[in-house]
Amino acid sequence: MHNNQAIPALIQHEDPPTDRLHQRDPKAYKDVITGKAKTDDGLFKVHKVEEKFFFEIPDTLLGRDILVVARLSKAPAGIGSYAGDDDKSYILNIKSFPANIEIKTVKTYAMTPPATAGSPTGFPGAGGSPGQPVTYELNTSLVILPKVPMQPRYFDDRVGYFTTQTITDYDLNPQGVDRYRFIARYRLEPKMRI
Repeated sequence: MHNNQAIPALIQHEDPPTDRLHQRDPKAYKDVITGKAKTDDGLFKVHKVEEKFFFEIPDTLLGRDILVVARLSKAPAGIGSYAGDDDKSYILNIKSFPANIEIKTVKTYAMTPPATAGSPTGFPGAGGSPGQPVTYELNTSLVILPKVPMQPRYFDDRVGYFTTQTITDYDLNPQGVDRYRFIARYRLEPKMRI
């Protein structure tokens, strides 16, 4: 049973109103998630209504840590810097699984010339010159993290562990900058036998 209380958990990208007089009241759930909606249930519900996606995030996930990882899944070779073009960018697919959400998007950018002096204006392998569009396919993962996080272990040169890259902490020590390395840890736990 859905009511108007579920609406704050629905996420839809819209430009914010320019002033408070133009703010709209939340719509009823049935007016947003209509009978035409295709729903994928997993970590949280993902609804697709026409070409819009809505995330229905349950109260149990509010306040939980979710890791967001973005990766290039397809890209042309030899590309320099770029500037976004929202008109040619779109969401391909969103799939919901029990512990994660996978989002595939296509992003199109206009190439810009390299910043270094004396560099060629074209980009090898791109087949184009600055100002021409370049398209990438991105994969973004939203992964729920455990309620009880693993305790980090600091790297020690005397013990042979695989480590993370050096992490620079600008926040912990207000009078300076601290650098740390941690060992790579994995949550390996035996399954319970029934």
